[in-house]
Order: sequence, then structure tokens, then C-alpha cells
Amino acid sequence: MKFIEIKDLNDDTFYLNKAQVMYIAYQEDSGCHVGLSNGLQIKTNASYEELKDLVDD
Repeated sequence: MKFIEIKDLNDDTFYLNKAQVMYIAYQEDSGCHVGLSNGLQIKTNASYEELKDLVDD
């Protein structure tokens, strides 16, 4: 299982895999929101290129 390392806006590090991610939403004014299966939401400035392995093809 592949894990992706991302940092949130507070510079905290998260290691995520595809099974943990419920959605990824991009907003021009507030960056990227990653919704997790445990109910948490991570706000990050990560690009699509950095997160593309967490979404289905």
C-alpha cells in the first residue's frame, strides 16, 4: 500500500493512502481540502500532482 506525505497549513505532516481519503476538493482562494474516512479534514497547499496517487483514475 502506497502512502503519500502531505503537510497541512500548520506544517504538520500526514501520511495518507487511497483507502483513507474520501474526497479532495480544490478551491482557488483556500487551497486544497482533503476529507478523510475518519471525519477529519486537512487543509493543504498541495498541488494535484502531489495528491494524484490518492484519487481513482
